[in-house]
Amino acid sequence: YNSLPNRINTTSATLENSLAILYRDYDFFEEAAPLFKKVTEIRGSNLNNLSDDYLFVLLNYAYCLKQLKKYDQAEELYLQALKLHESKREENATSANTLNNLAEIYSEQGNHTAAEELFEDSRRIYKKEIGPESLEYINVNSNYGQTLQNLGRFDQALSILKEVQNKKLLLYGTDHIEYATSTILLASIYQDLDQYE
Repeated sequence: YNSLPNRINTTSATLENSLAILYRDYDFFEEAAPLFKKVTEIRGSNLNNLSDDYLFVLLNYAYCLKQLKKYDQAEELYLQALKLHESKREENATSANTLNNLAEIYSEQGNHTAAEELFEDSRRIYKKEIGPESLEYINVNSNYGQTLQNLGRFDQALSILKEVQNKKLLLYGTDHIEYATSTILLASIYQDLDQYE
């Protein structure tokens, strides 16, 4: 039996979540974050915290905080989400994305060793769940290559970023920003290796 206050809270959370998603999709993270926070609190009190609804709101809230460079708060939420994934014994594209986003935070903070491990886990899951030709796998590979570069492992980084460039060429052609970005990343590796030709 659902009491009237609970039903009102649930309806309010649904509306606020929809508005927050709209703000997020248009990169209005300042507006989206407090709405996601409120929805997280409502759903956390009304739902089993293992529910997918709660997890997705939590991840949206974490993503907004990450985009706002509120890394400590975002890290806390991503760690909470990873515990939820682990408690449900799930490895899927959502858990891979959670690992990738947390790794990006560590990378931004200069903790490349911690980032490397998470990127490796994310790559493994994406490869298994949606395949090595998926854009998600290619993008996490790019992040992983940059992390290896930051760790001074240039030969490994070069190999991975060449693969990323080749796959982006196949996906987008030479006149796309994604291909141009992958080429710039590759050029920076050659610069680190003193191969300027």
